[in-house]
Amino acid sequence: MDNHDFQPDSGVPRGDTGTSRTARVGRVGARYSVTHGDHGATAIRLLNRALAIAQAVARRCECQYLAALRSHAPALAAAALAHANDAQIHTRRISARIGELGGETHVADLTPDATVAPKPAEARLAHSLPALLCNHLMAERIALESYAEIAAFFAPFDPTTRSLIEEIAAAGEQRKHEISGLLAAISNS
Repeated sequence: MDNHDFQPDSGVPRGDTGTSRTARVGRVGARYSVTHGDHGATAIRLLNRALAIAQAVARRCECQYLAALRSHAPALAAAALAHANDAQIHTRRISARIGELGGETHVADLTPDATVAPKPAEARLAHSLPALLCNHLMAERIALESYAEIAAFFAPFDPTTRSLIEEIAAAGEQRKHEISGLLAAISNS
């Protein structure tokens, strides 16, 4: 072997320009499956579930943003836009982690409860902004419970993924408190 140092996480020699990124990711995924046994497939499935949840959160926040604009509620619109942007970042982080583990992103095989998000027609049917916010809070609670279950699965063998999911859940918890405060302000006005 040449005088190459190995990168600690990838098992690929430094300076190895002949290896494609896909091949390196494939090796990482294979090593993940070998190291974690039966957890490999379940881990990717759960990360895809987390991805779908984050996508649903982004859609809910976008609907909330549009409803807040229509209702002339600038504070809520600003918060909803910030939350939608955060949720988009979360989807990218989860997608990247799935790739790092050698998996592919699939969001079709999920339970409907975890991904409930209003469709544009449903958002228009919401009778009031407070009703939309209440629905969002219920969906956020379900998402947080799902994130907690996913983080618990990763806790014994993958602290990196567990930490990622816990960070996303913490942002969701903060979002829930902000929405609760805005809902109280809107209800009192």
